[in-house]
Formats: sequence, structure tokens, C-alpha cells
Amino acid sequence: MSKQIRLFVSLFIISLLLIPFAHTQKGSEKDTIITGFKVIQISDKTARIKGSKGGYAKVEEGKFYAFPATIKSNRSQVLIKFSEHNTARLLPKTTLHLSSPKVRHPKLKLLDGKVALELDRFPKDHKMEVSTPTAVCGAVGTRFEVSYSGEDKQLGIDRAKADRNQSFKCTKGEIYLASNSFRIGGIKKGQAVTTKAYSGKENSYCNIALEKGIGNQSFRISLPDKSAYVATSSSFEIAKPVDSDIAVIKVKDSNLKTLGFFEETATAMTPGRAYVKVGDSYVQHAESENYLTAAAVEGKFDARLKEVDLQLALLDDVDKKQLNAEKQMLAEKRDEAAKKASTIFKRIQQDRQIRNVLQNIRRNINRQQMRKAR
Repeated sequence: MSKQIRLFVSLFIISLLLIPFAHTQKGSEKDTIITGFKVIQISDKTARIKGSKGGYAKVEEGKFYAFPATIKSNRSQVLIKFSEHNTARLLPKTTLHLSSPKVRHPKLKLLDGKVALELDRFPKDHKMEVSTPTAVCGAVGTRFEVSYSGEDKQLGIDRAKADRNQSFKCTKGEIYLASNSFRIGGIKKGQAVTTKAYSGKENSYCNIALEKGIGNQSFRISLPDKSAYVATSSSFEIAKPVDSDIAVIKVKDSNLKTLGFFEETATAMTPGRAYVKVGDSYVQHAESENYLTAAAVEGKFDARLKEVDLQLALLDDVDKKQLNAEKQMLAEKRDEAAKKASTIFKRIQQDRQIRNVLQNIRRNINRQQMRKAR
């Protein structure tokens, strides 16, 4: 064999060995395809990881892990790298599932705990999202933190009574946040959104607090009823049927202002009172407060039910018999609460339809009077 042929064969073999490494490293942005992550640092030996072949094993520093994988940090902090200048840090007591069902679209499911991401040079043709059981946070080329936890860490039916607290904080760039009940865009550096959100079986509910950041930065909020708002900071509640665009909203302060043509009618909402949108304006209803409360109860049971489903699907070191028994109880409680909330909303909807008809009649009368006046 000639020297040229031997050299060619050697280079060919080396290139094959470097292919997996090249897919996770930063060449040009177009050449980068993120197929997993490399563990850069772990603070102690308690962290565990499960890959596609099942079974938890010790997390190894310096090792590359392909998607899908589930990390339980336990007492450790775990720093992982997707590509150059693109990392995620798992804080202690965090459970994170990482996958990429679509090429160039890594998805991180946060079951519990907190993860901080630094995506300073994320490939332009990639998209990354971090989801909790009730919301999705996404961004490209930025830094942000997501946390999700329940106040009561005990397993059992009582845990469903605990609030599911989640926060989303932007430390660089811009992120967005979306759920079944709302979409908040333009969350910038220094701003944070804290929510208690529940998607529910029949009705969704969320309690949202917006924390302003640097200067006069504002949030842009969109609701399913097609209304849009801008706020420098605010807190409010929203509840709605999952298959409807009609929402009940309760603003707790005066910082939430509407956008669009009907600004004058909507800004008449009194802080601390619940309203439902009828046509172009918001009206109070005797059942609005009751609906917010009932939808929240349904959502808490449903959120815990979703957590149990994720635990059964992704975790091996759990008592599956106990979780399945809890799942059955949660489903019964959730269905009972959903029925109550939906019954209340039907009464709101019936009254809303009557008010909507009356509003249209008044509008037509006013138009006719204007024509006669001309």
C-alpha cells in the first residue's frame, strides 16, 4: 500500500471518529446540530441520569449524552453544554427531561426544581423551549431561568392542594411565555413572571404576577378572547374553559392597560373585581368570582395528575403502585371539580349571550339614530 493511500485511509478513519463530536461543537452555526449535551461539571456524586435504554446511572463528568435523557440532580449542581457558549445549569433537587423530537428543536421538560440557561451563541436555525407541566418558555440567543415546584413535597392526595409555583426570569436578551390561558411576549432583561398556572381538564386557571425590570420596560399580554394588554408590572387572574376563547379576568391593580380601539371601555375595569368580556367591553357577573375559585381547584388536581403521569413515564425509583392509586383518586377529584366549574361557567355564558344580544341591539339603535341625525 502506497504512502498516499495509507494517509488517505488514516484521515478517513479519524474523520469518522470525530463526527459525533462535531455535531455537538460550534463550527459554523449552519453546521451545528445539537443532538445531546456534555456534562461539564457536577458538584457531588449524587446526580443520576437515565438515557433511552432505561435505568438510572451516575452522571459522569466530561461525558457526552445523547437525547433523550432525564437528569436528577439530587444534592448536586450539574452544568451541561449543548454547544460552545450554550449551557444549562441544574440546581439541586431538580429533575429535567431533555429530548429533541424535531431536529434542531431541543425541548427541556422541568418536572421539579430550577434550571438556568445561557444561550449566548445558540445556532440561528435552532429553537429551544423549556416547559413545565402548565407553561412553555422559549428564547434564542439569551439567558433565562425557569423554576417549578410545589409547596407541599409529600406524595398523596393532599399534595394536590398545594400551589404549583413557577417563575421565569430573563437575565439577558428576550424570552416569551405561553400557556393555555395567556401569552406574554417581550420579557426582557431584569423582568420576571411568576405564575400559578393550571391547564385543567375542562377549565384552565392562572394567577400571574409581572415584575418590571430596568427602566420602563413593559410586558405585552394576549388572552384567548383576543384582548391584548400592556403593563409595566401587574398581577391578575384568568380562568376559561379549555375549548373556549371566553375568559374571566380579575386585575388586582391599575397597571394593566388594554391595547386597541376599545381602550376606554376596558380600562374601566375596577381592580379587585372579576369581569367577563361581552362584545367590546368587560362586564361584571355575580358568578365570576365563584368561577375563578372553582377553576383553580380543578386545575390543582389536574396539575398533580400530570406530575404523576410524568413520574410514572420518566422515573424508575418511585412507588408505581402508590402513584397509580393516587392517580385514580386525583382523576376522580379533578373530574368532580371540573363539573362544578363548568356548571358555573354555563350560567355565565347564558347571561353573557343575553348581554351580547342586548349590546348588539343598542349598537344598531345608536347607528340608526346617527344616520337620522345626519
